[in-house]
Amino acid sequence: MRLLIFFLSVSLAVVAQGQSDGSVWTLRECVNYAQENNLNLALSQLDQRAANTEARRSRHSRWPSLSASSNFGYNFGRTIDPTSNEFLTTSLGFNSISINSGLTVFNYNRINNSIRQAGIDQQVAQLNYEQVELDLSLQIANLYLNALLAKENEKIAEAQFKNIENQLDRTSRLVQSGAQPKAAEFELKAELAAQRQLWVDAENNAYIALLQLKQALQLGIETDFNIADPPSEISVEPSEVKSATEIFQRSLATQPEYRAAEMNVRSASLGRKIAQSAFYPSLTLGLNVNSNYSTQGRFLEGTELVSQSVPAQFQGEMGNLTFLTSNPIFSSPGWLDQIDNNLGFGFAFQLQVPIYNNYNNRANLQQAKIQRIRAEKQLDLQEQTIRIDVERAVADLRAASKSYDAAQSAYEAAQVAYDNTEKQYNLGSSSSFEFFQSQQRLQSAQLQKNVAKYDYIFRQKIVDFYLGNPITL
Repeated sequence: MRLLIFFLSVSLAVVAQGQSDGSVWTLRECVNYAQENNLNLALSQLDQRAANTEARRSRHSRWPSLSASSNFGYNFGRTIDPTSNEFLTTSLGFNSISINSGLTVFNYNRINNSIRQAGIDQQVAQLNYEQVELDLSLQIANLYLNALLAKENEKIAEAQFKNIENQLDRTSRLVQSGAQPKAAEFELKAELAAQRQLWVDAENNAYIALLQLKQALQLGIETDFNIADPPSEISVEPSEVKSATEIFQRSLATQPEYRAAEMNVRSASLGRKIAQSAFYPSLTLGLNVNSNYSTQGRFLEGTELVSQSVPAQFQGEMGNLTFLTSNPIFSSPGWLDQIDNNLGFGFAFQLQVPIYNNYNNRANLQQAKIQRIRAEKQLDLQEQTIRIDVERAVADLRAASKSYDAAQSAYEAAQVAYDNTEKQYNLGSSSSFEFFQSQQRLQSAQLQKNVAKYDYIFRQKIVDFYLGNPITL
């Protein structure tokens, strides 16, 4: 019955188009306020945002990953210089940096299917949000109509009270003139007290109905709040009701829940394909750029010749033998120079072939198949629910139409009877008991007509909603 979703946004919004003044709220304003402040709707909106984020993440999984890392440390004692791979026995500070990138080359269409599934789930979240909106609108609509009905019943009770009050005043004058017995005045006073109680009950019912609407809007109990009066004349003319089959076929395109169920089937089908991809090899490409720095790092700048003389004896004579040696010249480069000089590049392909992973892939595939069957059953259940709701809505509308016609006829007959009894009572040819009975029948008929009128309007809007027609009063 969430179908009445739209019901008030457009329908009873007629109750007052434009902005209401002060504390008097129209139906449209009540629905708008509820949609802006309802906590369930806020939670659904968060679900929608989460689905949007997941869809964006799945799209980005198509692109290469990129990460950078760096570390710094200090070694003591014998160690290896990372810049020269030499063994040193000294304290050594070092720093290395690397940039890595990875790209999935092949994974049996897993990424593409994940992107499609995330897009569908995103649309499902949007439809679920719309459904919560509609459910909230229906709730506010029901409470608003109940408050309108309670207000009208209160007016009827007040009018009846004032009518008896006028009768009592007229009868009191007739009693004083001797035209009516004193008992007639007593009977009217008793009837006035009884009608006063009915009026108080109607006032209490109107207050409770308004309080329930206020609570649904999450307004404080002390908030100055009232609802706008309905149009003076609301059309309740019976119209030709289309067949339930025709309404059902048209309703399948208007119900967010049904469209969400359809998309869940598509999402589950993609989930099965995603699970199947785990049985196939995957190929990834990795790229790496790295470099390092050491506090003991040094660069060879060149060499220099150094002469050395050593005493030597040759053929019995002493002399000096001179040697020339080449000594390397080293410099201690800075961090940036070492990083630039020690740059290294590389790439690698990684092929991963699944052989056995403790039944995980097989279990995931079985779960995905079950989820698809579940989604299909949910779609069938949703279709069945809509069909039942439509058939019930059509039957209720026809019944409400007949009830309203009967209530209208009963009210007109009660009005004629009351007018006739009132004339006879004023002429003294009818007893006060007969007058009160006629008055009670008229009040009861008027209340029943009121209830039948709002019930018929409600049922008519439900059918209009399923047909996708604009809902107006």
